[in-house]
Amino acid sequence: MERNLEFLQHVQEAYSVLTGLTMVIIDLNGEEITNVSGFNSLSKLLYDTWPLKDNFKNSTTSLKSVWQPVFLDNRIGLKYIVSPIRVDGRIVYYLFSGFILEQSSRQFVQNYVNKNFSEVNGLFEALKLAPETTIQEKNEKMKNIRKFNQVVETHLTSLKENEHQSFTFQCMDEIRSGTLKTSEYVAKIYHKHCDLHFLGLAMQKDEAEYYLQLMHGDNTERLIGTTFSIGEGFVGQTIAAEKFQFWNEVENDPRINYFHRSQLYPKSLFCAPIFDNNKVIGSLFGGSFNDKLEEALIIKMEQYSSLLSMLFTMQSQKSNLQNHLMELSTFNEIFKVITNVKDVKRVLFILLDISMNIVRGPFCCVVFKPDISSSKVDIVSRGLSGAQINDYCHSVASDVFIHSNRVNRNQIVNGKTE
Repeated sequence: MERNLEFLQHVQEAYSVLTGLTMVIIDLNGEEITNVSGFNSLSKLLYDTWPLKDNFKNSTTSLKSVWQPVFLDNRIGLKYIVSPIRVDGRIVYYLFSGFILEQSSRQFVQNYVNKNFSEVNGLFEALKLAPETTIQEKNEKMKNIRKFNQVVETHLTSLKENEHQSFTFQCMDEIRSGTLKTSEYVAKIYHKHCDLHFLGLAMQKDEAEYYLQLMHGDNTERLIGTTFSIGEGFVGQTIAAEKFQFWNEVENDPRINYFHRSQLYPKSLFCAPIFDNNKVIGSLFGGSFNDKLEEALIIKMEQYSSLLSMLFTMQSQKSNLQNHLMELSTFNEIFKVITNVKDVKRVLFILLDISMNIVRGPFCCVVFKPDISSSKVDIVSRGLSGAQINDYCHSVASDVFIHSNRVNRNQIVNGKTE
């Protein structure tokens, strides 16, 4: 941040000399982020008499519609330039440049000052020293201010893009190492983007219903735990469509009622489906209560949602891999035991245990013929009652042995269970 301000200060001082104007950059709260450059006797007197922050507060309503450098009049009739500085389409700073005494206006301004501001010591004398500016000179100053804007906006955009890339690479590295947690990731996204007034994560509850797992933003906690169906509202529609979507001016759209029920009134909204492999398991969504969503922010949110899908997929694959490794380890240990066991039934009971652990079912059974030349069928099982043993044995024997004419359907079944 310090290097960033140092760069802005240097550029401001250079353009102050070039234009002959007094310059300072302020944030949206009216706080000066650079030191004033190019003071002269008139601008210093005006600056000390009427603090810039007070002027800014009185001008904020009209400045909201200013998206390009414009000339404005100060209280004594001098011109100054207000130049919004934007990053990703959003105003982040204002450059104030002044003051300009227009050609042939000196007498008018002096008369006005004498009549209305005679109590300000030295103001009339400072006006006498101020040079008049022609229309051509005014246009040249405006041209240079626009160039200043381009330089500063390019620099700030580059810094923000580098910051975004650094954040993305850091998250990817944490996903790879398995240290990134979903709740922390969503919180980081929210706190990185002040133009997002709310950000939430909806996750699947069952096949047709989803619930709000995480919410960030003022007064949004009331949404946590609420549910909605696939296709319901903007978020449900995104899950059903399985594609990223965004909307501006949604305050009167009936699909926004899900938020209105919790006394939240978004004006813009994005929704991104979250995948685990190829299956939609949730949605990352957010928006603004006041402004439209800029394209640059939309692109970043789409990238963040892709990383979130990657996180869930990696977690799922890691869990599956651990299960497979456990199964392989179990098989390896069991096979070592099987080679040392001579009794067939004991081997079958070992296989039953493997099956129960892998399938995680309520029961398991093996139907077999102790003697291939005999029609007798036997069964070993776990989790079955005596009656169930006979039923299962007859059923399996019918499907496997009877159709191959190797067993008598009426043969008594010898059942054994654990």
